[in-house]
Amino acid sequence: MAHLRVVHGRAEAEVYELGPEGLEIGRGCDGLRIDDQRASRRHVRVFHAAAGWCLEDLGSRNGGFLDGRAFAPGTTQAPLADGALIRLANSLFVLRLSPAPNAEPEPPALVAAFPGVSPQAREVRRRLAALAGGAGHVLVLGEAGVGKERVARAIAGDRAVVAVDCGALAGERGRGELLVHASGAAWPALVATAKDCVLLLDEIGDLSLARQAELLRFLDDGTHRVVGDAHALRGEARVVATTRGYLERAAERGDFRRDVLARLRASHAPLAIPALRDRREDLVGWSARFARDAGLEADALWTAGALECVMLFPWSKNLRALRQVVHDLVAAGGPPPWSSEMLPDELRAHRSVVRARGAIEAAPARDSLPVPTRQAIEAAMIEAHGNMAAVARRLGVEPSRLYRLCSAFELRYEDDFVTPP
Repeated sequence: MAHLRVVHGRAEAEVYELGPEGLEIGRGCDGLRIDDQRASRRHVRVFHAAAGWCLEDLGSRNGGFLDGRAFAPGTTQAPLADGALIRLANSLFVLRLSPAPNAEPEPPALVAAFPGVSPQAREVRRRLAALAGGAGHVLVLGEAGVGKERVARAIAGDRAVVAVDCGALAGERGRGELLVHASGAAWPALVATAKDCVLLLDEIGDLSLARQAELLRFLDDGTHRVVGDAHALRGEARVVATTRGYLERAAERGDFRRDVLARLRASHAPLAIPALRDRREDLVGWSARFARDAGLEADALWTAGALECVMLFPWSKNLRALRQVVHDLVAAGGPPPWSSEMLPDELRAHRSVVRARGAIEAAPARDSLPVPTRQAIEAAMIEAHGNMAAVARRLGVEPSRLYRLCSAFELRYEDDFVTPP
């Protein structure tokens, strides 16, 4: 089973479950009907073949894009991977190789803690529901900027959180601040302060080996000592640790104690937060959230071309980088929907690189045909009012080849045009 989610454009439903017989998409088909005048009546079909899920063009006028690469009208069997991004005219879809999500509402607190409609986001919330407010230490894994601290605070539930930046705990200050409390000390012991709260150890992989050794006893039996006192004190703090790195590899290098790692994993399996690029469909919701945080309410933030750029981008800094882009666009004052021309250069450049890699069914023999000149392409773009499919027909080249030529000639084109009547 698989499902297709509409992430841009108007359709009769937001999510469509796919059976083995597949699903047609178009302006006038019996399957997924989209309200998009640039789409053909029967545009494409998504179906299951022996090799897996595939896309077939049904003789459309303009073809489309799959993961940023152009496919020409008549494409018969283009393979689809999990998370594939399909663009048909001004409509965008994400394919997931899993059953359609359960329609039952989730607890609002969990959705607020980790928004998203992707299967990955739902799995994070499922784990959160089991971990929140419970007992036992927890290790949260994920790249920088994926929202680990947000998730860690959700695990705390109603308990207060004492947050510690492990990278800042160095030398004697770190010893006094984390575990030891002497009378008159400048930094109270955070374990003692936390008591029955949650001790959030942010980026525990940055904690020195000396501090890890001091932490081990507390993880073992919940005790810590005051300087100069032989009696152990007991704390009831629940430890939630986050890390952007692979602690197993750090342990193999000798940079992280295996016994500390074992204690953190003793009660619960680590909670892995997926990268933003692996849950493309969540970009729409997170963008709207960041726009609201910046004081902007809008029904649609992106044009189809801009959202395609956003969804194709790898987002190495995840939510942190997306928030910055959205806040910059809000600050610039341009009203939504934002077009691709308004995006940072790196987002548009990445899509250009993807498109330049060629179409799904590239025909090498066609590369021996005469190459249209820059001037010929520019003239055809003016005559066709920017309609790239019409430009390709005028020049007698495949749409995928036309996009490669535009990249080679550094010709800019706006793909969010509306086809003139």
